[in-house]
Parts: sequence; C-alpha cells; structure tokens
Amino acid sequence: MNVLLIFVDGLGIGSANPEINPCIQKELFHLANWFDPDGNLVSSSGDILALDANLGVAGLPQSATGQTALLTGINAARHLGRHLQGYPNQMLRELLIASALPVRIKKAGLRPLFANAYRPEFFTLPEKLKWRLSATTVSNLAADLPFKTLEELQQGKAVYHDLTNGFLVQKGFGMPEITPEQAGMNLAEIVREHDFTLYEYFMTDKAGHSRQLMPARQILQQLERFINTLLNQLDTKQSLIILTSDHGNIEDLSVKSHTTHPVMTLIRGPDPCRRQFAGRSILDIAPFILSVLKADHD
Repeated sequence: MNVLLIFVDGLGIGSANPEINPCIQKELFHLANWFDPDGNLVSSSGDILALDANLGVAGLPQSATGQTALLTGINAARHLGRHLQGYPNQMLRELLIASALPVRIKKAGLRPLFANAYRPEFFTLPEKLKWRLSATTVSNLAADLPFKTLEELQQGKAVYHDLTNGFLVQKGFGMPEITPEQAGMNLAEIVREHDFTLYEYFMTDKAGHSRQLMPARQILQQLERFINTLLNQLDTKQSLIILTSDHGNIEDLSVKSHTTHPVMTLIRGPDPCRRQFAGRSILDIAPFILSVLKADHD
C-alpha cells in the first residue's frame, strides 16, 4: 500500500455563493463543494468529507497549530492553549519531533518522503534557522530525511509548491515550466516508490488572503487538473490518496482572514480502507494513515 497525503493549505467548505466561494465553478469536479442553505454538504464528486479544524479552541484556526495537529494527530491548539499562526514555536516543534508522521513511519521501518522541492538558498541556511520554518520542514528534519533539490525537480523526482514551476521561471532559476498534469504524473511516480509521500500546496491560502475571485478560481482549476491526473495515474486499489487542509480560507473571499469552516477532505483508495475512516476532525488523519500502513505491513 502506498499512501499519499496532499496537504492543501487553507481549503475549507463554504457557502453556496459563487461570488465569494471559488470552489463553486463548472471547471471543478473533485474540488467542487459547498454547504447549501440548509447546511447540507454538496459535492460534485459526492466524495467529500467535512472535518473540523477548530478543535474545541476559541478563535480562528491557524497554520502552525493546524498543521502540527494534522501531522501528529495531537490537538496542538489545546496543547498550546490557543491557535498559533505562521511557523511552529518550540512547544509545537517538540510535538513534531516526537510524533510527526514522517518520524513515526520511518521508525516503523517504512519509506516516507517529502516530495516538495526546495530552492538552493534553503540548503545554505544555518541549521537553527531551518528548524524555525514550516511544520512540514520541521517534520522532515525530525525524521532526518533528505530535502528535494531543484536538480531533482528538473528530473521529475520532486514537485514544486506551485505545481508548474511558474515561480521559479519568473525568478530566473532556469527551470522549465510544466503543466499541472505533468506535475501529477511526476508525483504519481514518486508515490509508487515510497510507502508514504507528503506533498504540500499552499497557493490556496495565498489566494484566499488576496480575496481576488478570478485568480482564486484559476488556482483551484490548476489544483483540480493536478488531482485528476493523480487519480487517473494511481491505482486506487493499491494506493490511498488523502487530500485535506489545516483550516479554511479560500472558500470565503468575503473575509481576508482564515475561517472556522470545516476543511475539505478527499479520500480515495481501496474500498475496505476508505470505509475504515470515520474521522470528524483533522486529528483523525494521522492515526488513520498509521493504522493503514501498520495493517498493510503486519
């Protein structure tokens, strides 16, 4: 069993208002979702789950605590006593070092991988500064796993955070721009070679903060094409694919902040495996992945 966790930053389930919710558009199938006026979840694919990201803590969910909770299964916001934005602090880093998915999967003797490529300047940072970056970065450091380079990205052995390498092209890194479909094919090949693969996409959160409807729609269209290719390339009888988020944002462009909406979660894989998941919050993702991998390798 190969497990792929696609972490999409800032993707909640919003209202049935296409003027503020870019997840409502004809170009989307897997990502099209909203709540109707009666509070019922509507999804074009019929395959979407709504998971709580508030975790019983007052205030707006934030990235540092949400991502730590997602990657560990521990209620990081309650542990800290509040939601924390940005990067993990020392208390959250300790949770990730002890319990992040890559750490626990590697300790179990399996093969985890973080598929995102990093720019050259990351590798020249002082080690202390690297540990003060994102929850995904800290998780990879804690597991003592290699980080993907731009050379590996050019070889199709990694994926960049914007899927297409467009940012790298604009900044003059000499990288070829690719389609979301090619990024999906590259990631599918990576997934086949590892027991667990993590990929992080945060353009959705940036688009949500920008509050611009057309760019947000375009970001979701690119992500849709990427997801569609992945699902076509991977055998869902052999691979478990989970797409989820840390908090809402892009689904409500009427506000610049994050939202308290449940996060959009898509699970595809073997039918018996999918039926095992009865989660209600993002805390249930990590334990589910660990149980699936354990059952498959026992």
